[in-house]
Amino acid sequence: MALISFTLVGLAQNPTIDSLWQAVENATTIAEQVDESNYLAEQYQDIEPREAIEISRTALSLATRINYTEGIFYALNNLGTAYDGIGQGDSAYFFFVKAQELGVELGDEYAMSVVKNNFGLYYLFQGNYPLALKYFQESLVSINEPGYYMDPVVTYNNIGVIHQEQGNLDKAIEYFQKAGDASFESDDKPFAYLCYGYIAQLKEDHSSALSFYNEALNIYREAHDDMHTGESLYYMGECYLGMQDYDRAKAVLDTSLQIYHRLGMVPDEVEIYRALASVYEAEGNNDEALKLYHQAAELGLESEMNTLLVPIFKALARQYALKQDYRAAYDYQLRYQELNDNIYDNTTKERIAQLEHSYELEFNKAERDRLQAEKDKRDAVVRQRTVVAAGSTVVTILLAVLLVVYYRANRQKKVINKVLETKVKQRTAELELVNNKLLVSNSELEHVNNKLLESNEELERFTYIASHDLKEPLRNITSFINLIQRKVGEKADEELEEYMDYVIRNTRQMYTLIDDVLNFSRIAALEVRGTKYIELNVLMIDVEATLSRTIAEKNAELEVDTLPVIQAHNTHVFMLLKNLIENGLKYNESPQPRVKISYREEGDFYRFSVEDNGIGIDPVYHEQIFEMFKRMNTRDKYDGTGIGLATCKKIVTKYGGEIGIRSEEGKGSTFYFTWPKPQPQEELI
Repeated sequence: MALISFTLVGLAQNPTIDSLWQAVENATTIAEQVDESNYLAEQYQDIEPREAIEISRTALSLATRINYTEGIFYALNNLGTAYDGIGQGDSAYFFFVKAQELGVELGDEYAMSVVKNNFGLYYLFQGNYPLALKYFQESLVSINEPGYYMDPVVTYNNIGVIHQEQGNLDKAIEYFQKAGDASFESDDKPFAYLCYGYIAQLKEDHSSALSFYNEALNIYREAHDDMHTGESLYYMGECYLGMQDYDRAKAVLDTSLQIYHRLGMVPDEVEIYRALASVYEAEGNNDEALKLYHQAAELGLESEMNTLLVPIFKALARQYALKQDYRAAYDYQLRYQELNDNIYDNTTKERIAQLEHSYELEFNKAERDRLQAEKDKRDAVVRQRTVVAAGSTVVTILLAVLLVVYYRANRQKKVINKVLETKVKQRTAELELVNNKLLVSNSELEHVNNKLLESNEELERFTYIASHDLKEPLRNITSFINLIQRKVGEKADEELEEYMDYVIRNTRQMYTLIDDVLNFSRIAALEVRGTKYIELNVLMIDVEATLSRTIAEKNAELEVDTLPVIQAHNTHVFMLLKNLIENGLKYNESPQPRVKISYREEGDFYRFSVEDNGIGIDPVYHEQIFEMFKRMNTRDKYDGTGIGLATCKKIVTKYGGEIGIRSEEGKGSTFYFTWPKPQPQEELI
């Protein structure tokens, strides 16, 4: 378990909870009550995440009532952070998306840095390290913007986690050191001790690590900070395990587990169960180790955090092999290998190296720009002093002239004002009558508008929550079918195997359908504003990484021309290109499928083409394929939900473009779409 950090506050900034509750109660306005509640919820993230959820919901309700955008943003962000902390990834993602939309609207760099860090955490736990690193780096860029300040400890720390998980210990230690130094400078000494202890632990200097952890533990206990107390105990347990002091390891890990169980922080419980299992395995008590690994796996599957499951599946495969239960060992080895390949493949490492290099270049450029700006400022001060000295005489003369003019104008103004006063009184009476009528109409319109906003929010919330509630039983069905298959084993007859395969295939299809409908609804809800400039060739690296397994399995070739910069939401363009490329690979029976992406300029638009050598589509169906749930092939031949191309059309038309197809059956397809050329802007994202 690495030092993954959730919140953006340290111990030195945490006042007592009682005083914060008092501040909420003493608030004189609703906006002030919202601000104090949001701050209180931040502190509860480390103490009682479920209480943080309740406080944040209250703040969200109050802020929505008075249309307080900033208060709504921080309430949504707190909800996402709290749900992430207890392992409910779907709910966390929903609230982060809503917070991001408001952050763009606010134009607040601090707010965007907060939400980008949290998106980074979400993708970190999902095992998508390139996206996680990208968001963490963007968070650091926002932190370094002039006029804003935020403690970078959390972001430095989490970037270190990514490099550690990828096996780059030198780079990981570099970022953990930055996190520790920044913590010490901001007077958050206990977290600095945790960072320094973790660095010593990575270097296998367990004695020094324990010394640092004890320093942190004493401070956290004195401050009644349960979350960080549990964290300190966990790292001490890992150290004792490394020193083969198994009794002490079990004692501190048991105490840590009790704390996290009471707090309801599922991801941390998973890691402690895994650590305890490792202790029992090292002692040779494999029965107890197997039991604890299974408890860790069950909680890990519940939390939907892929990175936690990799070492657990590997350990379960090892344990079952020791018991000579080779069928179960093989099953867990496959699950480990599949998950491990998704997270730790070479493409991921290359992408992380590219992102790290790009960030260092950008950071160095920003530092040079800052120094140049300081020099320009000093030069401007010198020039200003020269101009002031030369112009002081002129100003004195002008003041004398202006005084004479002012005296004459003021005398004339008094005469005119008397005439205007009479006319103003008459006009005011007329306007009051009109205003009274408008107030009634505005009140009615505001009431209707509020009702519509409430309905839209309820519909969006229903879509997200319904999708989560639908996914859960599907996961349970799949798990039970897998369990039945393992239990029946070779005793199953052919008919039963066919039935079970049918159930698994259809639950997988339903799960994909829910995801596609959810993506479609997100696009429909998000307004085209707050867009940024996107370098498409950089984005294509992410698209290709996502589709790398499909490309490898089908021996496919992806050819990408030099593409332009466009203006959009990154998520929209990623989804559009991924769907079109995936379509060309899926409906393709060629020995070597080929997909080519190119573009040309057409006036104020770019015209993009995605060409494949697949099975092609009869011209009769060219209009129908962009409708929802329209499929030209049966599911027994090609998987799919019939929503992908409808989603593409929704994205393109939302940005003012058009989409179409040129194709004949058996001769491949070329999907084309137009996109407006961007407005000039200095910064490219």
